[in-house]
Amino acid sequence: MKRLISLLISGISLLISAISVPVHAAEIEVVAYFPEWGVDLQSYYVKNIVTRGSAQDLTVLNYAFVIPGPDSNGDVVCQLDDPYAAYQMVYTDEMSVDDMADEATQDLRGHFNQLRKLKIVNPSLKILVAIGGWTRSTYFSDAALTSDSRQKFVDSCLDMFIHGNLPVDGNAGGLGVAAGIFDGFDIDWEYPITGGDSGVHHNSNDDANLTALLSLFRSELDEVSLDHMLTMATPGSAFRGDNYQIHEDQQYLDWFNLMTYDFHGPWEKKTGHLTNLLTSPFDPSPDTFKLSVDNTVRLYSDIYGVPEQKLVVGATFYGLGWKNVSSTNNGLYQ
Repeated sequence: MKRLISLLISGISLLISAISVPVHAAEIEVVAYFPEWGVDLQSYYVKNIVTRGSAQDLTVLNYAFVIPGPDSNGDVVCQLDDPYAAYQMVYTDEMSVDDMADEATQDLRGHFNQLRKLKIVNPSLKILVAIGGWTRSTYFSDAALTSDSRQKFVDSCLDMFIHGNLPVDGNAGGLGVAAGIFDGFDIDWEYPITGGDSGVHHNSNDDANLTALLSLFRSELDEVSLDHMLTMATPGSAFRGDNYQIHEDQQYLDWFNLMTYDFHGPWEKKTGHLTNLLTSPFDPSPDTFKLSVDNTVRLYSDIYGVPEQKLVVGATFYGLGWKNVSSTNNGLYQ
């Protein structure tokens, strides 16, 4: 059994994951997130994945994040958060992966054109579309609610990202212009049934509806190509993990991206480790919140019945801080 390794670098950087995967052939999968908003936040471009030395090592890149949102008919469909950055923005030669600037008349520009160029640099790279996230999961429950809503949602996602049909806007887009860039989806619903950001919609049957949604995604992707992938980001503890049907969901997924980070943070009055490997005997938290990578992996393997080769461990390269706490024990658990 290969050891599970994963690193999450905050904001505009990368989630690196190394796992053994039975569905796809690579011995080691190295997974990273590329944030659509990075171009505005710190001028982070697809090119930086190459210039900083990551491109040659990556096997999977998750493009984050696409939104489940209502269209003009009220149907929840896949929507781009920033279409301009995604495929309309003109990349200069200095910003471009191959040092070739976009032409203003191209029907595909922006990040998507650069991702296509990235695949030339790394031909074996798989690029997935990450859907949802903490601030973009509001309408997931509505998308998964009925067989009809699930069908419309999945069809819209495949139409845009697998078949590459982009809305014509800003002198860009059109039928099939993004075909061949994306290889599947990463589902990041935070969270079914309860929890998540303010305003997230919930339903008591979200867990079963999510399983049905994953089943439909899997069957529709397989109809196009058996090489297409489906993964899902899931909680680091039973506190939210029990909101899913993890054991049933695994049959449709290549792996789970475990959110084994943000174990503690400024939402709490006591300090604590953000992404600790093991549980400390000195952690004063209630048993439910004595969190660690070790506990999460045991939860998924021993309780939820997921084989270890389908578990990707996440760890952060960012930090969260507290102020005005005691210096006792170097501030830990103060």
